[in-house]
Amino acid sequence: MRIVILCFFYFLSLNAQAAGPLGGVPLITPITSQNQVFGKTLSVIQQAETVPSGQGIVSTTGASMSGVSKTLVEASVEAIPPAPSSTTTTTSATTGPTPSGVILATTDLYIGGTKIWTGTLTEKNGSLVYTGGVAPTQIPFTLFVYPVGPLLLEVDAGVDFEGNISASLIPGFSYPLQDSELDAKLAASVSAGAFLDGYASLWLIRAGVGGTVNIIDGSIGVSGRLLMNGQAPTGSGTGSVQMLNGEFYGFVDTDLLFGNWSRIYTKDFYSWAGYCFSFEGKGCGGVQ
Repeated sequence: MRIVILCFFYFLSLNAQAAGPLGGVPLITPITSQNQVFGKTLSVIQQAETVPSGQGIVSTTGASMSGVSKTLVEASVEAIPPAPSSTTTTTSATTGPTPSGVILATTDLYIGGTKIWTGTLTEKNGSLVYTGGVAPTQIPFTLFVYPVGPLLLEVDAGVDFEGNISASLIPGFSYPLQDSELDAKLAASVSAGAFLDGYASLWLIRAGVGGTVNIIDGSIGVSGRLLMNGQAPTGSGTGSVQMLNGEFYGFVDTDLLFGNWSRIYTKDFYSWAGYCFSFEGKGCGGVQ
């Protein structure tokens, strides 16, 4: 996850520097770095290009090993010049309809070919609204498979996540100017976790241990008002967030039903509560 965040901010810094090239023109010469992993060469390639409209960029990070190439991270931002008479209403499966107005920019972020974020910045009547989100997504992968005598030891891992965000800045101008105000609102919900299974398979039975960690899960709503007359800003918040709770367990699976593994036994070994933060100052989920 740290790599993803760094790549994303690297991409944003490129966007700030990219002024002038026309659509499709490379902004930087592709950068390739190579390392030896288990005796094989792993190549990581980074590159950035403008989008066809010339009003944004696409940043891509890919990897190549043993003749197999795969895109790891792809992020794009496209700014759409506002047209005074144009209004647009868009609908997202994750965030619902966005307010009608002029679309100023769109943002898409992909990990391993899977879109994990899409967002839209809209302006209408002097107000700015940003909405974005991602549908429930899971990215599983196999860490390694290793034969141990007659058994096949396999370790699988993965991440799953979903989230939505809506933010707005609404200015309220009046005369005299000191009576003007600026209202800001933010609503966000996010869920992200990781899982790990290590098991050995023998014919139609596999058994092993696994674990899950909830990285973050919760929703918040924040609103505030800034007054131009020198009074202190006002604000309020609602919601709660739980972090870093998880469990460690053992399991037995069988492959008797139509070639699909099904869990027939689970034993909980250990669980931990993690941390919880609440705007109301109360504990949540039994955690203070």
